[in-house]
Amino acid sequence: MTDKPKGKPKGKAQGKPFTKNDTRINRNGRPKKGQALTEILDAALDEIKSSGKTRREVITEKIITLAEKGDITALKYIFDRIDGKPVETIKANIKQKIIDTATIHKKLEDALLNEH
Repeated sequence: MTDKPKGKPKGKAQGKPFTKNDTRINRNGRPKKGQALTEILDAALDEIKSSGKTRREVITEKIITLAEKGDITALKYIFDRIDGKPVETIKANIKQKIIDTATIHKKLEDALLNEH
């Protein structure tokens, strides 16, 4: 086993890896990522079509038209968006026998006596 020297490491002070105006510091920060898919879709849905309606409005009308024609998927989609998805409940039947500490002590004593 080798002995490690105690004290501060040579070169840099502990907890202060950079000094003021250090050339290694990235002054521009982390580069920006591209737009997220949801931002791109949101912008595209807000574009106005030749009819004067946004794409969002046109798609909404199509979903409603499909629902009116009896499309179950469109109906479910509308109700999920308006009312929220139904909450799934799970019933659990747990029968647990409650044992008091006196009973536990008695069983431990019996077990210890039966060992010898």
